[in-house]
Amino acid sequence: MNLHIQREVERELANLINTPKIASTLSVCAKLIVVVTDEYRGMPVPTAGTNGLILLINPQFWRSLTYAQRRGLLAHECLHVVFGHSYRLPDADPEQSNQSFDYVINLLVEEVGPAINAALPKDGLVNHRFEGWSEERVHDELFGKKPPTGGQPGDDDGPVGDEPSDEDGDGGSNW
Repeated sequence: MNLHIQREVERELANLINTPKIASTLSVCAKLIVVVTDEYRGMPVPTAGTNGLILLINPQFWRSLTYAQRRGLLAHECLHVVFGHSYRLPDADPEQSNQSFDYVINLLVEEVGPAINAALPKDGLVNHRFEGWSEERVHDELFGKKPPTGGQPGDDDGPVGDEPSDEDGDGGSNW
């Protein structure tokens, strides 16, 4: 049964990667190794996930999704790879980092979904307040400043340009 789902995931991933408008962005996912399982290396796989090399899919979760939600899930996981999420926020709690990443990714999937026949699963993390924010900024907002990853002592303000500007003085961002 899992082999059937694995082939289905691989076929749909290939179709998604070749979709006009997003093909070049998602092409980095062409080499992902698909593993259909509910457990990987002693850890549960409740839905799906990737480390940038392997794409894990829980077979029960996959079967519970509509066609559009399956495409949305695959686009979501590919965007984790595209944005280098396996190595960003290395000193932060992995669950917190993933939530921060998911908020940013899901806004993108929601935006392009209609053009690529993709939708988010019903419990996907979406908050439009985070539109235009970096993953690091979302993390800081949700969980407080991320642990320092180097730099000069006292330099914990994050990368230059991470915050939106307020050039017009109206109190809002200009993103």
